[in-house]
Amino acid sequence: MKSKSKAIIKPFSSAVGRPTKYYSEFATIAHKLALLGLTDKEIAQTLSVSKSTINLWKREHLEFSDSLRRGKTIADGNVAHGLYQRAVGIEYIETTKELVGTELIVTKQVTKFIPPDSGAALSFLKNRQPNLWSDKQQLEHTGTMTVTMDLNGGNAGGEEEDPLTEDTDYEEIDETDDGE
Repeated sequence: MKSKSKAIIKPFSSAVGRPTKYYSEFATIAHKLALLGLTDKEIAQTLSVSKSTINLWKREHLEFSDSLRRGKTIADGNVAHGLYQRAVGIEYIETTKELVGTELIVTKQVTKFIPPDSGAALSFLKNRQPNLWSDKQQLEHTGTMTVTMDLNGGNAGGEEEDPLTEDTDYEEIDETDDGE
């Protein structure tokens, strides 16, 4: 008696190549790393993948792309805010606390001022108003220009002259040096 075997049919998979290393937790991790100011290349190194893999994940996983973008936007905003404060100067209150018994008690509050930093101000203005503050200025010249070239080398007769014989004074050199 023959036994009938059943064929195992695997569902068709369109995935080709190596399985992805992407996990949904990477969106949260990427967000936090972007908040720290890391670049895509540095985030890739942290996640042990290549930068091209990060770019692929940004295209294929919307939550990853959004988290990364949000983190970078917040980080950029914080840096811009700090640069702005350095550019215009900032006033803050410094509080001193001391331990009295088992309690921390405020013993002194002093208002301090950090003066504006001209380097920060210039950097801020160069980025916000590059047309006014850039080191390089774009100049546009208008009008016409006429260029005349003498293809005969300045010789109206068209004959070539030997540059070594033409009105050149040469110093005679005595090559018999007797050491005197």
